[in-house]
Amino acid sequence: MLFNIKATNVKLSEGILTHVENKLAPLGTKLKRFGDGVKIDVEVGLESRHHKKGDVYRAEINISLPPKKRIRAVSKGEDLYSAVIEVKKDADRQLRDHKEKLQAKVRAGSREAKQKAVRS
Repeated sequence: MLFNIKATNVKLSEGILTHVENKLAPLGTKLKRFGDGVKIDVEVGLESRHHKKGDVYRAEINISLPPKKRIRAVSKGEDLYSAVIEVKKDADRQLRDHKEKLQAKVRAGSREAKQKAVRS
């Protein structure tokens, strides 16, 4: 699993780096089932240099799953830490939905196989 962290319009301090790594570590454990082809790109920073109030901080996660599935989550917040927490929640929800979708396909396939066996 490849994990990249990028900062935009803000210096990537040790505190920000550890916060991002600690918050996104549970996502890494959930992604182990997809193998080594998983790539996680995280971008944190300011939207622009001239805004001073409101939701000026931004966090973005792009997760590439094999073979061609991409999960993308973006969040804005008043501080960088809250934006990272919100984007983690959104990415976690999307991963859970993707997992449930895969499980539904497996169930549908086994249901179909069972019906064919009963007919035979």
